[in-house]
Amino acid sequence: LIPYDVLEGSKKKINKDVKLLIGTNRDEGTLFCNPSSHSLAPYEWKDIGKMLSISGNSDIFEPLKDYFISAYKEKGSQEFTYNNLFLRGALDILNERSKYQKDSYLFRFDYATPITKKLNFNACHALEMSFALGTTDYMVGRHPFFIEYDEKEIKGVEEQMHQAWVNFTKSGDPNCKELLIDWPKYEKDECLCHVFNIKPSTVSFKDYQPLKLFKDRRIYTK
Repeated sequence: LIPYDVLEGSKKKINKDVKLLIGTNRDEGTLFCNPSSHSLAPYEWKDIGKMLSISGNSDIFEPLKDYFISAYKEKGSQEFTYNNLFLRGALDILNERSKYQKDSYLFRFDYATPITKKLNFNACHALEMSFALGTTDYMVGRHPFFIEYDEKEIKGVEEQMHQAWVNFTKSGDPNCKELLIDWPKYEKDECLCHVFNIKPSTVSFKDYQPLKLFKDRRIYTK
């Protein structure tokens, strides 16, 4: 039913006529990599080293460890997980598609609620969904992450994101007045990314060091 993985399919151009909106949350790793028995990804660097060894990638362990500890200190393992499982995949796909499909858009969701900040989850995995779908009214007061909230903040971010999703669904272009700033198309030379937050911004992954370290390695293997 699914003959190729996403990157392989992109290389074969099977989706060459499909416009793409893709992105991550700024702190995807916090729910997957944490100092508890419920951590879904390796938390200690020794366990990350073991994982890399099993998948035949021991040679990049020290460079990756040095980079993430230097850049993020005690949060280095969470950042490794975020980069490995989420961000680099999105960038790999976009960089491949940029060779033949120019209508692609990259986003990063940076907004965190008061509760996710207190728990150090911040802009964690799946937090963006109700903002994109326009369903924060249902979440407020019901979901643990929305028990404490700033309604003006939440509605402001939701208005940006939901309208962008509606516009992209209608026309293939997410730009609208609600975004407050222009959302540029993704091009490999610039690697621009739209950031959703109370005050939206644009960042570039042009000189993104982890992607150079990971390259096209497959970290999780059978």
